[in-house]
Amino acid sequence: MYEWNKKKSLVIALMVAAILVIIGVILFQKNDKKAEALLGAKEYFTLTEDKYFNEYFAYKTFYKESIKKDTVMEGKLQEKVAGVTIEASFVSNIDKKNKMVDNQWSIGLGGMPFATVKTITDQDNVYFVSDLFQDKVPYINYTGDMSAWDGKLGLNNRNIRVLQKGYAGLFDQMVSTNSYGSLEMLWDNKTLSYDFIQMYKKLTVEKSKSENEYGGYQYTIVIPTEDMNNFLADLKKEFPEYESQGYINIISKFVSTEQGLVIEEEMDKNGKVISLKIENKENGYCAQTEKSAQEKEGKTGFQESLTLNITKGEESYVDGQCSIDYSTEDNKVYFSATEKKSGCMVDCTAILSLKAGEKKFSLVFDDIKFKLGDVKLDMTGNLQMAYGDYPASVPGGDKIDLVNGSEEDMKELNSQIKKSLGGIVSGALSSILGF
Repeated sequence: MYEWNKKKSLVIALMVAAILVIIGVILFQKNDKKAEALLGAKEYFTLTEDKYFNEYFAYKTFYKESIKKDTVMEGKLQEKVAGVTIEASFVSNIDKKNKMVDNQWSIGLGGMPFATVKTITDQDNVYFVSDLFQDKVPYINYTGDMSAWDGKLGLNNRNIRVLQKGYAGLFDQMVSTNSYGSLEMLWDNKTLSYDFIQMYKKLTVEKSKSENEYGGYQYTIVIPTEDMNNFLADLKKEFPEYESQGYINIISKFVSTEQGLVIEEEMDKNGKVISLKIENKENGYCAQTEKSAQEKEGKTGFQESLTLNITKGEESYVDGQCSIDYSTEDNKVYFSATEKKSGCMVDCTAILSLKAGEKKFSLVFDDIKFKLGDVKLDMTGNLQMAYGDYPASVPGGDKIDLVNGSEEDMKELNSQIKKSLGGIVSGALSSILGF
């Protein structure tokens, strides 16, 4: 699936984190313009409060199940190349009790299985199991020292550390039974919660009648430079991963020495935020996002879209848009996402089968078009998801450390893979060619 560059596409949500997490302090001031502006921004970035996603996709129901129960996902993609069907499938189990994720990946050619690899992730390692390795179980300690891979695969030590932290964070999120999001975690930190309260006390909000076509209001929220810098310094100290992953550096580019962090928020006449703009006029950085949502006549579905643009002067860093269209008449979901800077594009159409009572749903994709540069794919496939008890376990066998293993172990593993691949390729060719 299409994913915008994570550092850039999340920049606005991270920048407004400083004001969103203090909602608990201001909920009693609902007639105050500070509260109006901040509560509107909170809703803008909170999918669980999105009316249409809840009404038509039962988002809250499935989210609650994903927090308290194990999850199993199954999917399959098919693509024809030179008349031969290439099929890729996966089965993924998230075991929350044992804190493990079990993924099985399979590739087939012309209707015949080609190779299957299973990856099992626990709190320290990723294990690989396949007929390619026979009784060997290669593994990577993704929380340990991986400096031996410095320079390999085009990665330096800093890239490796960022990937390690990113993978560890993703794993923790998948196996977590905590419904708190990252913003709530920041609020629970005593140092940062003090910073948030100070920012709330000193931030200013100007409200004026908007000139937009929706007849609403415009809010200009300003967080002073000193308070933003204090927050970023404490964020760096309390959560160093935000610095190593580049977020603090990105946020700081939008904080001017004169004004601080300036956020312009547009609301329609119903109090719904339709756009946010964050601009540092001193250095030219500007991030803007717009969101629209509309229910179809007779409550037969909805349409939503979101755009994101990040620029510095005339230079564009991100120019992206995604949209979703759902109709209850044929249960068809259409999703589209494009990012002009990278040339990435995804278009897909699927039939949705939703069984909220049974805590399961499925998507059957009529068509998936993917483009990235010169790479173009036109696929079909399906995806199913359900919640229940799906245990996973660490595999047996001779463990081989792929990062710090001995040269003898690596030679033996390479020899086994080559031997296995030779037999698989020979068998697949024989089947395809009719030998």
